[in-house]
Amino acid sequence: FTQSFGFNHLLINVYANYSGWNEHLPPFPTAPRLSPAPRSPWVSKGEGEHHYLELDLNFFTAWDTVMSELVQRSMMVHLMLYVGNKNVKWPDRDSAADDIYWTYVLARFNAFSSVVLDVSKEAGSYGIDSAYVQKRLTLMHDLNPHGRLITSHSGMHWSNTCDNSTQSQQSTPHVTMCS
Repeated sequence: FTQSFGFNHLLINVYANYSGWNEHLPPFPTAPRLSPAPRSPWVSKGEGEHHYLELDLNFFTAWDTVMSELVQRSMMVHLMLYVGNKNVKWPDRDSAADDIYWTYVLARFNAFSSVVLDVSKEAGSYGIDSAYVQKRLTLMHDLNPHGRLITSHSGMHWSNTCDNSTQSQQSTPHVTMCS
């Protein structure tokens, strides 16, 4: 398992699909690449369509198994709740279905002590505006009863800077730390 290689932290998307930018790369020599994903968070209507107001509990039960196994192995999970560049057909932003997804996912994954919550994977780079990301970050803070770490891998300029100009800032191309 990953621990034998010294890993103790996994970066994972709740749900993703294939990405268009890698379709011309050679195939992986071995499994487990599954793309498009065999399941989604939503109940299927068939032919790639979903009932966005109805979540697929089998999808989340499978996640419970994965998370429980990782907890038993003392693994941390950095969980990205939304991904902008993996050809996922998400519910309309700010719709009732969108709210159902976010509130359910936050409630379900907050039950695991070894999770870091991340608003998105590069959502700011794929036509998702700053207001939406900030609204979801607010929801994440509001629905965070255990004080889990919340991060933003959004690609937004504001997610790479300190909020208060009096704070000292140290930056690398990928990390900004404020003190």
